[in-house]
Amino acid sequence: MKYWLSLASLLFGPCSASASAQAAPAEASSVQSQALTEQAESAAIANRAFGVTLYQRLAAEPGNVFLSPISLAGAFGPVAAGAQGETRAAIGKVLELPNDDATLHRDLGGLLRTLESDRGDARVSIANGLWLMKDFAVKPAFVAVAKNSYDAEVESLDFRNGVAAAARINNWVERKTGGRIPKLIEPDSLDEMTALVVTNAVHFLGDWTHPFNASNTGLQPFHLTGGTVRDVPMMYGKRYHRYADTDGVQLLELPYKGDRLSMVAILPNKRGGLAAVEKSLDGRRLGQWLGQLDSAEPREVRVYLPKVEFRSSYQLVEPLKAMGMSIAFQPHQANFRGIADTDLFISQVVHKTFLRIDEKGTEAAAATGIEAELTSAPAVPPPTFRADHPFLVLIRDRPTGAVLFLGRIADPSVR
Repeated sequence: MKYWLSLASLLFGPCSASASAQAAPAEASSVQSQALTEQAESAAIANRAFGVTLYQRLAAEPGNVFLSPISLAGAFGPVAAGAQGETRAAIGKVLELPNDDATLHRDLGGLLRTLESDRGDARVSIANGLWLMKDFAVKPAFVAVAKNSYDAEVESLDFRNGVAAAARINNWVERKTGGRIPKLIEPDSLDEMTALVVTNAVHFLGDWTHPFNASNTGLQPFHLTGGTVRDVPMMYGKRYHRYADTDGVQLLELPYKGDRLSMVAILPNKRGGLAAVEKSLDGRRLGQWLGQLDSAEPREVRVYLPKVEFRSSYQLVEPLKAMGMSIAFQPHQANFRGIADTDLFISQVVHKTFLRIDEKGTEAAAATGIEAELTSAPAVPPPTFRADHPFLVLIRDRPTGAVLFLGRIADPSVR
């Protein structure tokens, strides 16, 4: 007899504002707010390090790369609540999660809530779902963590009707991603052995603080790795941005309206230099670069940035195994007894992403599916930031340092 445990996390598009709690006294509220901020920052830094490590695994293949570290953490948070022993330790180590469950769910759950915002033209919302097989003996404590720490919506489904169950979950996914991820769960992956499906959705849509003028956009050459040149729509603008030139790369921050969320582009100074940058990149170095941007005064920069729109899909079992999570995928070794008194193991991890960058702003989406089964400056001319060769891009939350998305633009012409 086998059961399936699926987890999915998604990221994209517009959102609605959540209700605000009643204000606490100023002094107590300030102390509490500071503590929550420190906890969220700790979770964000750890998640950023995991994201860079996973990115390096995916970047070994050519082409565009785009992933959502925060989306994956949102999917694995509830999973960690059900993992025990060596399995829990392996998941925690790979995803840079705290060993203590109470700390994990407090910090990660708090970070996800902190990231939610509705500032009109730069919005982030986060939703979680727990889909249970009718009559499956899931442990109440596991459901309680999903509800209390991750605000999960809980619903029972009859997975014996795979078509109807998949349609229900996929409709939820499509709604939470603004239509960008219309299908995550395949009907034939659900049957009478499916135990539960866990979903997490992060929905983002941001308009630039300083939009690009579409009349300045025109075809210009983009130099691909290997020497091929393609003409792509290149946006242009001269405006004040935080900018730095260090370690062989140019760093440019383009803020979204509200000045909380921003996109950071990391451009090698030399064409063909991205591979060396990727090889040397880790969470510490990325943190240093972002710190340099935060301390820089805005200066006038001539910006050339390609318009982008593409989708990606990844199978993450092998990368996660290589990173040290192998035990979670072993039928006779994985321990998810915190979910139910039976032997679950993860059988599949799928991550799907979407990115669009244009004159108005950015849309981005990511979807992760995890299945488990049971078997027993000075006054000088402004610098030019010309992104006409492969570069890195990330979308971050400035107050916490959380990286919502991280990727590589290798070929803007790909759709």
